[in-house]
Amino acid sequence: MVNFRAIVERFIRRGLRPIVWILVRLNISPNALSFFGFCLVMISVFLFVMGSFVAAGVIFLIGTLFDVLDGELARAGHRVTSFGSVLDSILDRFSEGIVLIAFAWYFADRGETMGVVITMLGMLGSIATSYVRARAEAIGTTCTVGWVTRSERVLIIAVGMLSGQIFLAVSILFLVTTLTVIQRVLHVRSLLVQKDKVSSDKL
Repeated sequence: MVNFRAIVERFIRRGLRPIVWILVRLNISPNALSFFGFCLVMISVFLFVMGSFVAAGVIFLIGTLFDVLDGELARAGHRVTSFGSVLDSILDRFSEGIVLIAFAWYFADRGETMGVVITMLGMLGSIATSYVRARAEAIGTTCTVGWVTRSERVLIIAVGMLSGQIFLAVSILFLVTTLTVIQRVLHVRSLLVQKDKVSSDKL
């Protein structure tokens, strides 16, 4: 899974390279791209609420593509900053969260309580997936393992919009994010137990 993901990401980055160099020459800010991508996601949410699922899915995919583009632009233009990284992460969480809130609204409007519950659980799983990695890195370890990352979550959400199979999408999202959280917690626990053991042996 990880190797396949890396291959796909490498292919996308190569395809975006000409666009990145144009943006570098135009002196476009990576943070401006992050905001523009976020605005596109907000447009997709509006289209979704209006019932235009396919258009919403397409715009959502384009908007999230800027999440790759801003990072590539920052690296190519030597404009990588700590704040840019933080801003990008915040906008990613907001984008994903707002789309899932729109999904929950969709189910609530139709009186489908189970859909609302599954969507909220999927949102918690998505947040926890990123949070476990962030906490692991904050205490000096790593956590890049996982069944799904943001890329897969975005794809699940987009396919749900494009196909109109919203309940199926949030059900899959809930399942795979829950499994990923468990996988990451066990991975971090293993690393920290080993780290604590090494520290104890040195004492």
